[in-house]
Amino acid sequence: MPFEGWKNPLTNSRTLWPRPPAFAPDKEAAAGLPPETALRARLAEVPTDVGAMLPLATILMQQGRLHDAVALTQKATALQPQNPDAPALLGNALMAARRPAEAREVLEQALRRLPAHPGLSLNLGQLYQALGQPGPAAEMFQQILRRDPKHIAARSSLGRL
Repeated sequence: MPFEGWKNPLTNSRTLWPRPPAFAPDKEAAAGLPPETALRARLAEVPTDVGAMLPLATILMQQGRLHDAVALTQKATALQPQNPDAPALLGNALMAARRPAEAREVLEQALRRLPAHPGLSLNLGQLYQALGQPGPAAEMFQQILRRDPKHIAARSSLGRL
């Protein structure tokens, strides 16, 4: 099934950021184990493997296991604070868990570390939009469009304000 984007429970819309991280199949996956089992096996071998944590957190979110997804993405963010996928996924997990204030804090902190990252700006703009704050949302979308005038998701989100 192709990835169709993350469903934002607050806006009931989809976003394509962050893209699900690539997971290189290892011996467990090659043996036909389900992805969650293979990812857990990888983390048992290498507990700090953020490349396994993020896809596992994605699976947990899809299963509605939001508490576990939040905990895993918090650990991934702490391990790799410069990796934009970790805080972006953490923000999504917190939004799905209906913890928008925490999601905003995570995304704002990540943007301070990585100010030019369009995915983080897009997620934060969508969060502002969901919270009924069109001014800050528009600023996030316009910030992306100043850097990349053809950014479809930012243009579309700005048009929905």
